[in-house]
Amino acid sequence: MDKRRSNLIVWYHEKDKKGIPAERSAEFLIDQQEKRDEIVAALAGRLGPGWATAEREVGLAEAAVGNVICILLAALAVPALLWIIHFVQGDYLFADVPGGRLYRIERAVIHLVQAAMRWCGVFLDWFVIVLAVAACGIWVAQIRTPPLMWTMERPKP
Repeated sequence: MDKRRSNLIVWYHEKDKKGIPAERSAEFLIDQQEKRDEIVAALAGRLGPGWATAEREVGLAEAAVGNVICILLAALAVPALLWIIHFVQGDYLFADVPGGRLYRIERAVIHLVQAAMRWCGVFLDWFVIVLAVAACGIWVAQIRTPPLMWTMERPKP
C-alpha cells in the first residue's frame, strides 16, 4: 500500500485453471485514508497474528523507471500523432477511387472526419502538445514524491 496515495494493492497466490500456483493482484483506489487504513486493519486481522508490517520509501530510481518510460513513450507518440493529424488534414483521401454505395458511405465518413480535423486546425496540435506536457508534469511530480510503501509480510517459520 502506498501511504502517500490512495491506492491499495493486494498481492496473493492462487491456483490457476490448470492447478499451477500463480501470483495475482488486485488494486483498489480508495479516496479516504481512514477507510483505507480500516480495510488494511481488517485484512491484518483476517490474516492472523504474526504478520510483520514494514514501511519503506521507494528510492528515486525505482520510482522513476515507470514514469521515465511513460515520458519517453509520450515523446515518441506526440510527433507521430501530430503527423497523423496533419496527414488526415491534407488532401481528401480516396477522392478519385471509384467504388460502390458502401464505399461512398465510408469515403463520406472519412471526409467528414477530415473536415472536422481541418476545422480544429492548430488548436488540435496545441491540445495534443498541452496534454502531453500535462502528463509529463504529473509523472515528474510523482517522481518528486516517491511512494511510501507499507507491506505486510508472512510470519517466518
